[in-house]
Amino acid sequence: ILSIFIVVIFMMQINVQANAADDVVATSSIIFENGSTYSIDLVDEERELGKVVIYTRDFGEYTKPFSKDTHEFVVVNNIVVYKNTNGTKGTYIPIDGYVISYTGYNREFIDNIHIGEEATLVNLETLTLPEKYFKLGDLIIPIDDINSHRDTNQIILYDPSYGKSTKTNAWGMELTVVDDVVCNIVDDNKTWVDNDSRIPSNGVVISIHSGNPFYNKLREIVKVGDSVKISVDNIKPYSAGKITYDALNPMSLEDNPFAWNENKGEPYDGFRGPDQMIIYDSNYGGYTGTNPYGYEVAVGVDDKIIKTGGNNLQIPDGGYVISGHGAKSRWLQNYARLGSTVMLNKEKNEVRIVFMPDSYVDMAMFSIKSAQDSLDLAKAQYRDIDYDNVRKIIDKAKSKMRDAHELLDQGQYKELIKTVNDIQNDADQACYMTFGSTKVENRAVWHRPRETSISEVKKHLDMLQDTNINIIYLETYWNGYSIYPTANDIMKHNPLYRGFDVMAAYIKEAHARGMEVYAWVENFLVNQNVAEKRPEWMIMSRKGDNFFMDSAGVKYYYMNPALPEVHHFLSELYKELIKKYDIDGIQFDYMRYPESGDYSNDFGYDPYTRQLFKDYTGTDPISLSVGDELWQKWCEFRVNIINSFAYRIISEVKFLKPD
Repeated sequence: ILSIFIVVIFMMQINVQANAADDVVATSSIIFENGSTYSIDLVDEERELGKVVIYTRDFGEYTKPFSKDTHEFVVVNNIVVYKNTNGTKGTYIPIDGYVISYTGYNREFIDNIHIGEEATLVNLETLTLPEKYFKLGDLIIPIDDINSHRDTNQIILYDPSYGKSTKTNAWGMELTVVDDVVCNIVDDNKTWVDNDSRIPSNGVVISIHSGNPFYNKLREIVKVGDSVKISVDNIKPYSAGKITYDALNPMSLEDNPFAWNENKGEPYDGFRGPDQMIIYDSNYGGYTGTNPYGYEVAVGVDDKIIKTGGNNLQIPDGGYVISGHGAKSRWLQNYARLGSTVMLNKEKNEVRIVFMPDSYVDMAMFSIKSAQDSLDLAKAQYRDIDYDNVRKIIDKAKSKMRDAHELLDQGQYKELIKTVNDIQNDADQACYMTFGSTKVENRAVWHRPRETSISEVKKHLDMLQDTNINIIYLETYWNGYSIYPTANDIMKHNPLYRGFDVMAAYIKEAHARGMEVYAWVENFLVNQNVAEKRPEWMIMSRKGDNFFMDSAGVKYYYMNPALPEVHHFLSELYKELIKKYDIDGIQFDYMRYPESGDYSNDFGYDPYTRQLFKDYTGTDPISLSVGDELWQKWCEFRVNIINSFAYRIISEVKFLKPD
């Protein structure tokens, strides 16, 4: 009996200890960078005196209005980015972070929270939402853009302002949504018919490219009748990030050993190496001296970013330049917005960048200053520009600053962002107007024409003319179809146009506006339709593939540049184009072999090309590898194939139309 009693007591002790441990594990807390740890008392609930509350987007867009006894801090990316002392509207809750709210008089807690320092949640996870997304069940799917061309791997939302249909190609699927319900699905990956969904007047179309990570998942689960929640009007008035930099003011390889350019046998410009971030302050000199292959931001004396973009930037007096290459260049572009506050820690070689609502006002002021500086420089250089109009536009931008300050004070961040965007647009326009522009300049765009009527062509050209574009590179064929009626038995007129000759319309209307039209042709790049019609024309890789596959798994088909039949096909295509249309020129794209990468699967290994090289050297190129004696000759052999084709085609079109 005594033994059983002891066992029971022992088990009760274990249970008490286990329950206590469970309580400890279940307790959520927040740890600040200085080591201070505080318990989280409430999550997404009403404030209580002396309690720490965490607010997430599950609570809503804003916390509730508060009095002076409440202190609220915004955390994004585990960094404190903002302290809100104006409780009139509450605090805007970020879609990618949370708000710490405390009501009471514990100065230790309040004083331990500093902008730019890290804060880590323990035993509490918060949801991070994309800026634009749609929700299908529990699945949250990011939307990349609205009413733009659907590019590789992207998800685009199309609303009625875009036009009658999406005009997308076959490489994807599309969901038509009306009243938050999927009412139609287009997904035909067998016949490769263009998606091109009709856009309803009371709904939208969500277009998903086949390379997007969510494509296969959606194909498995989505069905007509499913409910969809679309959220595209979110804003991100806060951002924060930290990163280590590689060197400060490097002037020799001892300062930065990784800045050595092996190919040239000399240091990289500015001693900035691949995937590095370098800090240049005013002790370094006037400019960073970097090459064009990166991204830089200038930081002023008040630690705010006053200029973004470019390389070889001028280093501000008393400030510095943050210069990134490769991955660190992309980091800078993501976090280093104009007006951001920078915290430089030279002991840790660390950069932290914080953007908060106040930064929008700084962004607007710096944009206006940049426009004013451009105007002052234009005056100093006696440029022939419209000074009065530039002055008026700058004054117009300045007049909106009062609105920006008021919207910031009121916590009206969506309206603030719109106002600052307007100010930036005015400032940008003023800057561009200070550039001298001569008649010999080519101000051109590449354009894949999806217009199906003369009125749509006119509308697009009017927009381009208003933007001072004077040349259009018009894509003449894609996806195995031409944009014009053709006698060619392979490249048929695209059914998208329903017989409308968009090439003729563009030439007529552009010339009427004093604009030039070049035929943008893609030479050896074709699509699967052509590959299926003429498989014997396709290029062949070392491994025997008749296509080039990119990193996303998308296949690209190229015709074999060595085949006389291919030369003849393209020659006839271009000669018909020249004879039929009054084009001003041809822009040749993809006049090359596909990318070779590390040469483990490069191209040109079809029997015909191999035999040509074998007749020339006595060696089958399939047996060669990089470093072999004949390798360079094999590369030059393929270069000359391209050169010969270019010479032939250019000679033929020049003969038909010398001008």
